[in-house]
Amino acid sequence: MVTLLAESARRSRGFEALFQIFVDSSGQEN
Repeated sequence: MVTLLAESARRSRGFEALFQIFVDSSGQEN
């Protein structure tokens, strides 16, 4: 159960990082 939560947290953290990069790219374009 704990490993599942850790895996989920890791995934959402990676997704958040990708989203942050995407937002930064959009911000630079504008």
